Amino acid sequence: MNKEEFIENLRRALSVSLDYETVNKHIAYYEEYIMMELKNKKSEEEVLELLGDPRLLAKTIVNTNQENKRTVQSEYYEQENKNTDTYHEKNNKYNNVKSKLIFWFIIILVFACLLLILKITATLFFRFLPFIIVGGVVWYLAKLFQKK
Repeated sequence: MNKEEFIENLRRALSVSLDYETVNKHIAYYEEYIMMELKNKKSEEEVLELLGDPRLLAKTIVNTNQENKRTVQSEYYEQENKNTDTYHEKNNKYNNVKSKLIFWFIIILVFACLLLILKITATLFFRFLPFIIVGGVVWYLAKLFQKK
């Protein structure tokens, strides 16, 4: 197998699982690698023998690429979960403060209603106090005279 056949087999094997841009990136790398080794006085056969079967190399590249994607996705999901947890913590704190405010508002409202009822009762009592006193005195005198 020569360099062109190796590169073509590698391209075909990578094209099955990877996108066009990623395939071209890997092909460019291996073309450059082969050229560098040839400049270092190695024969084409030696370099291709070191690289091994292009389909096996492609399988390794695809597996590595998928593992990298999983790692990036898991990091993304971990960050997303942290953001969600932070949001829920802030939301819970907000709800706790909101609940306490509602509780104190109800307490103040009940207290205000009690004060209003007390004020109305006191006002009515003091308005009718003279009548109550006169009525009480008249009633007392009536009872006193009834006994005799």
